[in-house]
Amino acid sequence: MSLDCIALIAANVTDARTVWDICMSYDDDDRYSKTEAPMPRHINATGPQSNSFKFGIPPPESLAVCHLEYRRLFNDAVIKLQRLGGRLMPIDWNPFEEAGKLLYEGTFVSERLASLPGDWLDKNWDHLHPVTREVFDSVVARQSTAIEVFKDLQAKALYTRQAERVFAYSSSGVDVVVVPTAPMHWTVKEVEADPIGTNSALGTFSHCANVLDLCAVAVPAGTYS
Repeated sequence: MSLDCIALIAANVTDARTVWDICMSYDDDDRYSKTEAPMPRHINATGPQSNSFKFGIPPPESLAVCHLEYRRLFNDAVIKLQRLGGRLMPIDWNPFEEAGKLLYEGTFVSERLASLPGDWLDKNWDHLHPVTREVFDSVVARQSTAIEVFKDLQAKALYTRQAERVFAYSSSGVDVVVVPTAPMHWTVKEVEADPIGTNSALGTFSHCANVLDLCAVAVPAGTYS
């Protein structure tokens, strides 16, 4: 199990999809490579369903954390999707929200340390960025137990199964879940004042993808002044 995700940055969706189709191929030399996607892909954005699809969004109380301009732009994006033929469906957002919390609020952050050689941290501690040292310090101070890790794994399994139902082939299932990429963006000064808090908040709607083994695509939704 690994919660790390690779980000593909491209000038357009077509290029990103090309790289994605290559990356999703099975690699026998990669211990984490999967023979099939964790959840079925029952929609092809370039096929017949490009003009007819079902999508869900987080509930209003979850979207309330967004900056007003970001919320307005997200609402505009939802309207555009409906004009393209999308049908907005109610979904259970809870598994996505709870799974997102597991990424940094649970024991899974310990994977950052587990991926390092035994003495690497001691030898390179002074070379780490202060914020990175703070994150590692918090992981060590947490003293997570094996029991706590397994409880988080059980929660991950539960939220994954619940998320699968959201994407199920059914009258209530959706083809895609649409969320704001971030609730807002901070100034450099604000990030320097609270680097961990602001960076964590950036993933309010996207951290769940790591835990649930999902793929997400971020596209521009407009600008504001």
